[in-house]
Amino acid sequence: MTNEAFALRDAHDAKRGWRLFQMAFVLAHVPVFSSRIKEWREYHDPMLDEDGVSLLYFPAGGGKSEAFYGTLLFAMFLDRLRGKDRGITAMIRYPLRLLTLQAQRLLKLVVRAELVRRRHAVGNWPFEMGFWVGNQNTPNHYRAFRADIPLASDREFADDSELDGESGDDEQRAQGRRYVEAREAYDKIPECPVCGQPTGLRRDEGEGPLGKRAVIVCFNESCEWNREHGGRHPLPFLLTDDAIYARAPAIVLGTVDKLAMLGQHTATISKVLGMFGLARRIDRWGNLDTPRREDDLRRDPAKDDNFNVFPAYAKGTPVFHDPFPSLVIQDEAHLLEESLGTFSGLFASLLETILEDVAETAGDGLQVARRWNGDGWGAPRMPKVIAATATISAPERQLETVYQRGPLRFPYPGPDLYHSFFAEPAAPPAGNEGRVALAASLPFAQAPEQTAPWMRLYVSLMTNDATHTVTTVGVLSAFHSIITARWDGMLDEGSPPRPLPLSGTRFLRARPEIGIARPLIALSPKVVPAKSWRSSTSLALRSPMSPTRRVATKSSMRWVRRLNINIGASGAATPRSKAD
Repeated sequence: MTNEAFALRDAHDAKRGWRLFQMAFVLAHVPVFSSRIKEWREYHDPMLDEDGVSLLYFPAGGGKSEAFYGTLLFAMFLDRLRGKDRGITAMIRYPLRLLTLQAQRLLKLVVRAELVRRRHAVGNWPFEMGFWVGNQNTPNHYRAFRADIPLASDREFADDSELDGESGDDEQRAQGRRYVEAREAYDKIPECPVCGQPTGLRRDEGEGPLGKRAVIVCFNESCEWNREHGGRHPLPFLLTDDAIYARAPAIVLGTVDKLAMLGQHTATISKVLGMFGLARRIDRWGNLDTPRREDDLRRDPAKDDNFNVFPAYAKGTPVFHDPFPSLVIQDEAHLLEESLGTFSGLFASLLETILEDVAETAGDGLQVARRWNGDGWGAPRMPKVIAATATISAPERQLETVYQRGPLRFPYPGPDLYHSFFAEPAAPPAGNEGRVALAASLPFAQAPEQTAPWMRLYVSLMTNDATHTVTTVGVLSAFHSIITARWDGMLDEGSPPRPLPLSGTRFLRARPEIGIARPLIALSPKVVPAKSWRSSTSLALRSPMSPTRRVATKSSMRWVRRLNINIGASGAATPRSKAD
């Protein structure tokens, strides 16, 4: 079913298929999830499972996300097959700047997985994804969505054509403008992940008080998603916190700092614990609730068309089966350093402590998966952590510090920086005889760097007591001097232009006459190396009080104005307007 979901998503890609390391990564984690089933308990290996962090360390663009997406979908389908119909399968954490983009990318898989689940009749509750972020991104509560957003059942607005802010009378145009403002702010999936047509916001109030939520819908009646559901149906993307707590989706997508709420508000703690099996009420549509007031707890749930939930109530309805997440995915793991890494480690420890407390209180009633020690059942199973990155320094130290677990690097390092069992750099093009000959003449480990086309150049600048703005201006001035000299040489008909230097850079040396540094060899426009080739470049700038520094600054500022850059009072560089 995992393969089927990927095949549906990539149906129009003739080159679709798994890469070798992706298949190996998914298969390596099959025992992690299958050993939660009693019949497969012997395959549980603590170090390879939750006592170790799987570090997916692969170059950018190599397919890391597809590898852990495959692992995620396998875990989701297995949960449904083993009886876990409600509750979180995976918690995924992204940096805030990547969150919306990655949510759109992942949802393309989740909708296909839900279509596959329905066709195979695996479980009853749909696969959904919750967007669990701060209220600066999306509202925490449904009540924040105003009446300017039409109801999903309102056939007067079959699409957004009448809500463009330009149609109708003054009142309709005003409503349309307010709707457009809300859609631009909260519609995180502007294009349907199935058919690619525009989506819109609607208010869904068809499932009683607990089921009220804001939804994103595709207006295309012929969309496969809508046809599969017999009409227009909300996409499986939960926008607000209250909808996430009520529906306990298979995937909770958010940022690291969202877990800080677990230590701030008791009401929020109760709602989060409700997703982990301690919900107290459920309505006939399947929406969960965790009331805290004594009056609400004493009230007969039947009056609200609700039912009590086991084990919160001894005679309640069983809803949960091993409701703890079996997977935690941290993308861009290299960002978990310094203060962010410290807080991430605290929140990760807090989450595990809460799960352990829930297991101690009601673990048997919730059928929480436990470790098999050979003679009997032991501690509750914790989530498996997968950390993905394309660049990380000292991964063993960082992951052990953040997660208090042993790192398991995948793929395992090869004989050098560029080669492993699963990947190696592409050979020089056969048509480029010079690069082929150069590769043959170099040692095995050096050929990739010396013969591949450049994609990036990393340059470190030593500011020498100057601000970063002044240093940047000095660098721009140095490059301007180089370009001007070359341009003048090309315009001088009396002498031919000097040949371009070979690829690479050298250290910059001081030019006392203007107070900045100039390069001995400039960057060449020639195609040069690829992998993360680094050049350490030092600026020999004079002290701030030096006369030559002031001359350089005045000269540089003239060129800054020519480059249409304005240096503000704070020292920050901002684009100049035409009026400047």
